[in-house]
Amino acid sequence: MHTNYANPSKKYPTASFVAVGARSIFGDTIEDAQNTIRFRLYYKMVYQMFSQYEDFILMQLPEVSGIGIVFVNDIYSDPQKTQSPTKYIVERVRKIKKIVQESYDEIHIQDDE
Repeated sequence: MHTNYANPSKKYPTASFVAVGARSIFGDTIEDAQNTIRFRLYYKMVYQMFSQYEDFILMQLPEVSGIGIVFVNDIYSDPQKTQSPTKYIVERVRKIKKIVQESYDEIHIQDDE
Protein backbone atom coordinates (compact mmCIF):
# COMPACT_ATOMS: atom_id res chain seq x y z
CA MET A 1 0.00 0.00 0.00
CA HIS A 2 1.43 3.35 -1.02
CA THR A 3 0.27 6.52 0.68
CA ASN A 4 0.81 9.97 -0.78
CA TYR A 5 1.80 12.53 1.81
CA ALA A 6 1.73 16.27 1.36
CA ASN A 7 5.16 17.86 1.39
CA PRO A 8 5.50 19.14 4.98
CA SER A 9 7.92 21.83 3.84
CA LYS A 10 5.01 23.59 2.11
CA LYS A 11 3.16 24.13 5.39
CA TYR A 12 6.26 24.57 7.59
CA PRO A 13 8.89 25.80 5.15
CA THR A 14 11.87 25.95 7.54
CA ALA A 15 10.96 23.31 10.13
CA SER A 16 12.94 20.29 11.18
CA PHE A 17 11.21 17.49 13.07
CA VAL A 18 12.04 14.81 15.60
CA ALA A 19 10.16 11.61 16.38
CA VAL A 20 10.96 9.46 19.40
CA GLY A 21 9.83 5.87 19.84
CA ALA A 22 8.84 5.56 23.49
CA ARG A 23 9.59 2.44 25.48
CA SER A 24 6.96 -0.27 25.74
CA ILE A 25 5.86 -2.02 28.88
CA PHE A 26 5.16 -5.74 28.68
CA GLY A 27 3.73 -6.80 32.05
CA ASP A 28 6.55 -6.16 34.53
CA THR A 29 9.14 -5.69 31.79
CA ILE A 30 10.12 -2.26 30.47
CA GLU A 31 11.72 -2.25 27.04
CA ASP A 32 15.30 -0.97 26.77
CA ALA A 33 15.35 2.69 25.74
CA GLN A 34 17.74 2.12 22.87
CA ASN A 35 16.41 1.04 19.48
CA THR A 36 12.82 0.47 20.64
CA ILE A 37 10.13 -1.32 18.66
CA ARG A 38 8.35 2.00 18.13
CA PHE A 39 11.58 3.62 16.91
CA ARG A 40 12.03 0.95 14.25
CA LEU A 41 8.39 1.24 13.15
CA TYR A 42 8.41 5.05 13.17
CA TYR A 43 11.61 5.14 11.13
CA LYS A 44 9.99 3.07 8.40
CA MET A 45 6.96 5.38 8.37
CA VAL A 46 9.03 8.57 8.45
CA TYR A 47 11.27 7.24 5.70
CA GLN A 48 8.21 6.65 3.50
CA MET A 49 6.96 10.17 4.21
CA PHE A 50 10.17 12.15 3.81
CA SER A 51 12.60 10.19 1.62
CA GLN A 52 10.98 11.48 -1.55
CA TYR A 53 11.79 15.10 -0.66
CA GLU A 54 15.24 16.53 -1.24
CA ASP A 55 14.44 19.29 1.25
CA PHE A 56 15.15 16.94 4.17
CA ILE A 57 17.77 14.52 5.38
CA LEU A 58 16.90 11.76 7.82
CA MET A 59 19.07 10.72 10.72
CA GLN A 60 18.69 7.79 13.04
CA LEU A 61 19.43 8.25 16.74
CA PRO A 62 19.01 4.65 17.92
CA GLU A 63 20.76 5.32 21.23
CA VAL A 64 17.73 7.43 22.24
CA SER A 65 15.23 5.79 19.85
CA GLY A 66 14.97 9.07 17.96
CA ILE A 67 14.62 10.09 14.34
CA GLY A 68 15.67 13.49 13.08
CA ILE A 69 14.04 14.91 10.00
CA VAL A 70 16.33 17.81 9.17
CA PHE A 71 15.30 20.57 6.78
CA VAL A 72 18.24 21.51 4.54
CA ASN A 73 16.73 23.25 1.52
CA ASP A 74 17.43 26.71 2.95
CA ILE A 75 21.12 25.83 3.18
CA TYR A 76 21.28 24.91 -0.51
CA SER A 77 19.42 28.05 -1.53
CA ASP A 78 21.70 30.43 0.40
CA PRO A 79 24.67 31.44 -1.80
CA GLN A 80 26.87 32.02 1.26
CA LYS A 81 26.15 28.53 2.63
CA THR A 82 26.29 26.62 -0.67
CA GLN A 83 30.08 26.97 -0.70
CA SER A 84 30.23 24.71 2.36
CA PRO A 85 26.77 23.13 2.84
CA THR A 86 28.07 20.12 4.76
CA LYS A 87 29.33 22.38 7.55
CA TYR A 88 25.89 23.95 8.03
CA ILE A 89 24.07 20.61 7.79
CA VAL A 90 26.39 18.99 10.36
CA GLU A 91 25.85 21.91 12.74
CA ARG A 92 22.06 21.71 12.38
CA VAL A 93 22.12 17.94 12.91
CA ARG A 94 24.35 18.40 15.98
CA LYS A 95 21.91 20.88 17.53
CA ILE A 96 18.90 18.63 16.91
CA LYS A 97 20.71 15.59 18.29
CA LYS A 98 21.67 17.58 21.41
CA ILE A 99 18.05 18.58 22.03
CA VAL A 100 16.87 14.98 21.71
CA GLN A 101 19.60 13.71 24.03
CA GLU A 102 18.93 16.44 26.61
CA SER A 103 15.21 15.61 26.55
CA TYR A 104 15.86 11.87 26.75
CA ASP A 105 15.01 11.46 30.43
CA GLU A 106 11.76 13.40 30.05
CA ILE A 107 10.69 11.35 27.02
CA HIS A 108 11.30 7.81 28.23
CA ILE A 109 9.82 5.87 31.11
CA GLN A 110 12.35 5.72 33.90
CA ASP A 111 13.59 2.38 35.20
CA ASP A 112 12.90 1.71 38.86
CA GLU A 113 16.24 1.54 40.58
